[in-house]
Amino acid sequence: LRIGLSDLTGSAGLKEITENLSFLAAAISTELFSLCYNEILGKYKIENKKREYCLAALGKLGGKELNYSSDIDLILFFDNNTKIKNKEYFELLVEAAYLFIEQATAVTGSGYLYRVDFRLRPDGRNSPLAGTLPIYLSYYESRGEDWERQMLIKASFVAGSKKLFYKFSDYLSHFIYPSSISTSPVEQIKKMKWNIERKLKNEDNIKLVPGGIRDIEFSIQALQLLNGGKNKLLRSGNSLTTIHNLFEAKLLSAEEANIFETAYIFYRKVEHYLQLMNDAQTHTIPSEGEQLEKLSSYLGYNSSDDFKNDLENNRELVKNIFSSIMDIETGSEEMPNIIASIKFLDKTKALRNLDFLREGKGIFEQKTFDNQTLSNFSRIESKIEKYLLKSQNPDFVLQNFVRLIRPVPIPSMIYSQLNDNFLLNNFLNICEYSQRAVDLFAEDDELRDYFITKKVFEKLTLQHVSPVKTKKLLFILSVQFTAGLISPEFISEYLKKFVYLQITHCTETFSKEKNFPFNFFVAAMGSLGAGEMSFNSDIDLIFVADKLEPGENFEKPFNKLLHDLKENLKPFEVDCRLRPEGKSSQLLWDLKEYKKYISNRARIWELQAFTKLSFITGSKKDFKKFAAFIKNRIEKEDHSVIKNEIAVMRKNMMPQTTVSFSNSFNLKKSSGGLADIEFLIEYFILCNPILYNKCRGKNISKSIKLIYK
Repeated sequence: LRIGLSDLTGSAGLKEITENLSFLAAAISTELFSLCYNEILGKYKIENKKREYCLAALGKLGGKELNYSSDIDLILFFDNNTKIKNKEYFELLVEAAYLFIEQATAVTGSGYLYRVDFRLRPDGRNSPLAGTLPIYLSYYESRGEDWERQMLIKASFVAGSKKLFYKFSDYLSHFIYPSSISTSPVEQIKKMKWNIERKLKNEDNIKLVPGGIRDIEFSIQALQLLNGGKNKLLRSGNSLTTIHNLFEAKLLSAEEANIFETAYIFYRKVEHYLQLMNDAQTHTIPSEGEQLEKLSSYLGYNSSDDFKNDLENNRELVKNIFSSIMDIETGSEEMPNIIASIKFLDKTKALRNLDFLREGKGIFEQKTFDNQTLSNFSRIESKIEKYLLKSQNPDFVLQNFVRLIRPVPIPSMIYSQLNDNFLLNNFLNICEYSQRAVDLFAEDDELRDYFITKKVFEKLTLQHVSPVKTKKLLFILSVQFTAGLISPEFISEYLKKFVYLQITHCTETFSKEKNFPFNFFVAAMGSLGAGEMSFNSDIDLIFVADKLEPGENFEKPFNKLLHDLKENLKPFEVDCRLRPEGKSSQLLWDLKEYKKYISNRARIWELQAFTKLSFITGSKKDFKKFAAFIKNRIEKEDHSVIKNEIAVMRKNMMPQTTVSFSNSFNLKKSSGGLADIEFLIEYFILCNPILYNKCRGKNISKSIKLIYK
């Protein structure tokens, strides 16, 4: 009551008012925590504890500039953890802290004491309420951020051991105020300010708006962080004291210091009167009405218009100085808030994903990345934002980015490498356009390294097909295709050569081991046979022997061969389903039996499939005989039957769309799609047997040219 009356009557200045509010809060907190601490010790009948703790203030309480309705920000640490009467000291202290919070915030008939906040401790709300001094110091040393350096500027003693507090503050002084700075805090402070404004919903928030209290605090804290290592007079947690000290150190001009001091006192008085009028923590100036008139009158203005004009004038002056200070290191103009312009579908989730990439924050908001990682990400953050601004699906890009980073314990190296513009753009392109590459990338450390070292971009040639694992090749091809380095035609041709080499090697090894009493060949069908493989193609094969004796059963060894091929060519599906009678028949067919089947029982759709037949390995002589059997069958076929069968089959392939999807187009199955082109080519080949040997095993483009010719 005394403090409030001194404020309203003008008998005390702002600095005295805020200091007195802070002294009151610190005194009450000291006494209350001591009561709670002794209560817990008494509960467990502990007298000789031999341990020390420290309750320290941060924020406005730490800087001795508390408002009437401010939260009090605290951290709690202790010297060492030992057992006392079967209780760990850590447990006793945390229990005391919970009792303290309960008592401080409990609403009674007389109101409550203070809102207490311990969330500024290392690792925030997901960490214990108290930690040992070595653990806290280690955290700041390895993972402390620029915003935590700003926060610790205001650290001050509240209760417990002063000696422990001085150990804490003395050790951290080199973290807060390094003698030399390799990375300026200015950029990080600017980003923090943009993040605040990005989330700002009310333009009349005196604390957070451009030119408001935060601009003054961030400006002077930036100068403190940059210069406090060399000038100890700048190490004050109080804003008005710091403004004066910055002027004395010639880091603010007389005019700048006067603008900051005048605006700061004005803003804080506005805060105080708003909080006294409303008995609540508020920073929002009423836009009109009785409360605005009251506020203007309390502050000594003749009208609310005069008050608003003065407010706007102060904001403009503060904004100009803030922009000047924030450009000390870069000389650049303040960047626009790109994030606000990005067309996210789910902004909350997108911002959460950005928080993870920036700091390793999960759903509990616990920061997990070290300083080097944070620093490396800050170098690429603006580039990522610019990419997201142009992206067709920025949510999807971030989602995949997080998926690729999450398995990496400390992604510092990846962020460092992504500072290369070529690598970063291709990385983001993959996240947006190549889910296959992302799926492969995410599950394989080797592929991650292959990308980061740029080996994935080494030129491929059809003359030299690399004998790598299939999964690795698919990763290389998908990355290079997404980067625009190779064409779809190149992919199909390269995959065909690669798969043929794999099958040939596997089959030759198999033949040498078994030493069969017959010759056989392996042939390709489907997209492999036609040289039109895509990333999702199946590999269709047939096995044909020149002569199998009655009663001979080679099913088991050829099943083993098929199994080995499936293993070598994963994730492609390898199948022999296009053999006569499909999966219900034997895997290896005799040439003569196959001839009978082709001549007498093969249906038109099977003849269509044979237009994509291509030799892979084994007896080429027997393969030519096999191809001749097919040509002979085609020569005898009735053209009208071919046409009718193909027409019926094509009709059955048409997608069954509902009304809601009537405008959709299935690239393969819809009328006018790939199936129409393929069926027409197969129709021409089956009706013109001379084309069979010319077009067999050729891709669509080559077949069209041959048919036209």
